[in-house]
Amino acid sequence: MGDDRPADLPGQGEPIPQPAPPPGWQGPAPGWPPPAWAPPGWGSTGPSGPQPPGWGSPGAPGAQPPGWGPAGPSGAQSPGWGSPGAPGAQAPGWGPPPPPWGGPVPPGWSGGAGPTGASTGPGVAAPHRGLRLVALVAGAVVLAAAAAASALYNKVISRAEGSAGFHYVATTGTGSATSTITGDAGQSDGSQVLSMTTSFGHEQFDLLLAADQTVYFEGNVPALEDQLGVSASAAPALAGSWISVKIGDGPYKELEVGITVGSQLSEDSLVPSSSQQVTVSGSTVTRVKGTVPATDAAPAGTAHLDVSPGTDLPATFVVSYGSSSETSTTVFSNWGTAPMLTLPSSAVAWVSLSTTSPPAGYGSGETATPAPTPTPQPGSST
Repeated sequence: MGDDRPADLPGQGEPIPQPAPPPGWQGPAPGWPPPAWAPPGWGSTGPSGPQPPGWGSPGAPGAQPPGWGPAGPSGAQSPGWGSPGAPGAQAPGWGPPPPPWGGPVPPGWSGGAGPTGASTGPGVAAPHRGLRLVALVAGAVVLAAAAAASALYNKVISRAEGSAGFHYVATTGTGSATSTITGDAGQSDGSQVLSMTTSFGHEQFDLLLAADQTVYFEGNVPALEDQLGVSASAAPALAGSWISVKIGDGPYKELEVGITVGSQLSEDSLVPSSSQQVTVSGSTVTRVKGTVPATDAAPAGTAHLDVSPGTDLPATFVVSYGSSSETSTTVFSNWGTAPMLTLPSSAVAWVSLSTTSPPAGYGSGETATPAPTPTPQPGSST
């Protein structure tokens, strides 16, 4: 076969030409079989010869790339790093490491070194974190107490709502300016006897709620005027008579509220916050403390419900309203006893009467404000 190599390559058996060595190069080290692409000095660990500037012995341990200068002793470090493996060795320009906790503070260190328990951030004292922890624990305790009190309160109210009935006496006011409601509540009926002093005078009246939800009213003149809107001229003739008020009649909602079991219990709304065991009249009861929200009829206040031992039923509910000295106390008894009502044999229908709603509404207790007497003018006749 002929020689198929390109014409510009050396002939078969001819040596491959090598590139010229760099200046000062004394030739390849003994035993070096350099290919055409190899950098000078590679592939040999033989005796040192002329090298590119700054390089160590060709192939020798510690040989460095161009510009690095001679290799330092084993384990040598970059400037500023400290001894190899020495504690605290740093990269160039890093400066000293942070001090160990409890050790001296070097100049320029913004953090604080302190004893065990010191804060983990600059300028934050350990007692501050302790106070925050105490606050968090206290908050959790308060929330847990409120949750337990709410669970107890809901259990008591649920049990009470299922009762066939109960007796109660509710007193509200301060000193001689008090109102009293004595009632017997049932699931769908009940009765109340009310006594209170209002702008109309001292009101006294009875209410009966029949099973068909008709309210029967009997009262004195001030009560007729305030509760039913009867005029002052017509009220004396109706005093002591039973008057029937049906659903949809003007004063019905104000008269009916609070008579049945569910309605009376809803009057005593409580937002529980805690509970505890207390002794009342020689008996141990569970007291649920909390607040009552403001309503159209009363401001917000603080309250507590005493729960009878062994029955989980309300015994006493007490409310103190706002910053005033007014209080309301309701005492419960005869749980499980349905009311026994005697309805009137005849009654006057409220709708048949000539009535006018009082200035602030039925049962508000407020009369119309009289117009001021005009001041006489000089020279005018009176």
